[in-house]
Amino acid sequence: MDIVNDTIDQTIIMNDDTPFVPTKVNTESKYFPLCICWSTIPILSWLVPCLGHTAISDPNGWIYDFQGSYSIGRRRQTTCFGSIKKYVKLDIGVSNDEYINAIEEVNIKYSKLTHNLITQNCHEHVADVLNKIAYKNKTTWGTLSILWLLFTEAKYVNGKAILFTYLPFLLILFTFIIFTTFLIIVLY
Repeated sequence: MDIVNDTIDQTIIMNDDTPFVPTKVNTESKYFPLCICWSTIPILSWLVPCLGHTAISDPNGWIYDFQGSYSIGRRRQTTCFGSIKKYVKLDIGVSNDEYINAIEEVNIKYSKLTHNLITQNCHEHVADVLNKIAYKNKTTWGTLSILWLLFTEAKYVNGKAILFTYLPFLLILFTFIIFTTFLIIVLY
């Protein structure tokens, strides 16, 4: 079954045996409407698995991310760093039009900004959208509150996503422990 949005020329390929409900997350088809989406960032996420790249999706499943200075990505199924590893389903509490307008306003704002790791980043991009719609009656969303939301409410797409999120960190940690143990044994 293929789903085509008439206003957008992109097709979502669905498994024939998977029921498709446009407002529901479908992890098998990588369809994430009304979600905060998270993916790993090579090297950074390998060293600190809770750090990664965030994006926000509209009711049609389009994923928007602040991917670098003056650049907003718009994709289906991925962010600029690859596949979605975990997501938070949003109960937006406003109309779809208000939500889409909030995303568009924030995208315009961030398309004129330089990217930095502290104050103008992908987490702040998502936070600004949540602030505009007063998500959970809160207008003080920021990088740390987005990190906390992802830590407390996110669901992993599948077991493979968990493995790809934590395995590099565990391998680096294991290698460090072995190397340190070897040095201690050799030096003493």
